[in-house]
Amino acid sequence: MADVDIPLGSTNVIVGENRAGKSNLAHALRILFDPSLPNSDRHLRTEDFWDGLSAGKNDWDPKKEKQEITISVDIEDFSDDERVSAVLADALVSRDPLRARITYKYGPRMIPGVEEDETVYNWIIYRGSDEGNLMPAELRGFLHLAFLHALRDVESDVAGWRRSPLRQLLVVLGHVRFVVACLLDRSCR
Repeated sequence: MADVDIPLGSTNVIVGENRAGKSNLAHALRILFDPSLPNSDRHLRTEDFWDGLSAGKNDWDPKKEKQEITISVDIEDFSDDERVSAVLADALVSRDPLRARITYKYGPRMIPGVEEDETVYNWIIYRGSDEGNLMPAELRGFLHLAFLHALRDVESDVAGWRRSPLRQLLVVLGHVRFVVACLLDRSCR
């Protein structure tokens, strides 16, 4: 994904063709919000840079070109949740309308003792628009996001109901009783 703006609500289901960017979107959100994602998974690879930057060159190296990857999420409509408001107080970018921003930035970093021509990449997650306003992992854990695995084969996922991503989604949505009843008597079709 080069540059996208996707409005999301409180519950979202992402559907699309293969290679449309669904997994990239989910991974980008996990990088920002998933406290169970190891920090090592926040270090990106050369393959994670958009192919369009290479101008068709096979030997192009985005790190030699000092390219960066930035993922920013603006969060709105949280004023009625005291916990989220407290977590996002230092991330505000607008008061009217109330909007907070969390940004992940992966790029070249100056590290003391490392030669200037030796590019070292690292990541940061910061609040608001100030890169120095780092957001600790403990705070990100208060912004609840549930990531469910892709639903690939509905028939087999329903057959293995206890481990099904479909069941997890329906539990999150609060519809699990209805679906279980439909599966048991099959009259809901």
